[in-house]
Formats: sequence, structure tokens, C-alpha cells
Amino acid sequence: MTFQLLKLRKSLLLVAVFLLASLNTMANNRDSLAQTPPMGFMTWNKYKEDISEQLIRQIADKMAADGYAEAGYKYIFIDDVSYSRFTSHHF
Repeated sequence: MTFQLLKLRKSLLLVAVFLLASLNTMANNRDSLAQTPPMGFMTWNKYKEDISEQLIRQIADKMAADGYAEAGYKYIFIDDVSYSRFTSHHF
């Protein structure tokens, strides 16, 4: 065999060993994954920049009253548009 062919075979063997080791590691980590994705309400989707503490409290109360918490909705993501203010230099 030529040197290049030996080098290719060694490289392929190394890749195969790495892939097999990775598959074993991934299979063992399945139990550590979340059963459902993180679920919640994103304020930006409905209210854009127009949010307040009172509004957040109303959203939380509504989620609890309507059964969203029991369905797995646990988070309220508050987006205050700080990134767009930063990029547009309006602090």
C-alpha cells in the first residue's frame, strides 16, 4: 500500500472511533434532557416596548388563572428592547 492510502485508512479509523465514542456519550445523556422545551410567554410578541411591572403581574395572574402553569408554562420572558436601544445608540 502507498503511504497516502495508509494515512487515509488511519484517518478514517480515527474518525470512526471518535463517532462511536460520541454516540455512546449522547445515548447516555438522554435522561438529562428536558421532557418538554422551556415554555412561557414572550412579552415582545404582543406588547413590543410597551411593558410595565403591572402588565407583567397581570400576565402572570392570567397564566395561573387560565391553567397555563399546569400545562407547563413556567416563564414570562421580559423583553425591554435594550439591545435595539444599544445598537441604535438611544440609551
